[in-house]
Formats: sequence, C-alpha cells, structure tokens
Amino acid sequence: INIPVENGFDIIKKLKADSHFAELPVVMFSTSKAKEDIDKAHNLGAASYITKPVDSSGMNQIAQEFCEFWFGAREVCTAN
Repeated sequence: INIPVENGFDIIKKLKADSHFAELPVVMFSTSKAKEDIDKAHNLGAASYITKPVDSSGMNQIAQEFCEFWFGAREVCTAN
C-alpha cells in the first residue's frame, strides 16, 4: 500500500480504469493486516491480498504458495 509517489490503491484504480490492463489480475502485497485495507483492495478489483511475513522463511513460504496458486504447479515455482 505504502509505496513511493502513489499508494497501491491508486495504482489498482489506474490499472482497472485502463482497458489495456483492466483484466490483469492484481495482487496487493502489504504489511497491513487491517480489514479496511483488505476490503478496499478487493473492492477496487484486486484479485488477491497477501500480508507480508516478518521473516525470510515466512517470505519463502508466501512466495511458494503464491506461485503454486497463480501458476498451478510446484515445478514451475521451484528454483533449480
């Protein structure tokens, strides 16, 4: 949500308003666990909302789950 220049909500609005990107699935990746932020992201058209973990092992787990969910296969997501 909190990124330089524009916030994540503004970026979702712009993507969804642009016909070139409107159908692109948007995933909000944020440190916020606030229900209001999660609801706002979904209401603006985010396909998913992921709360950032606080440590590297948590980040690895989130990355693996994200990859498996969006790409549907563990093999695609595993680094060689």
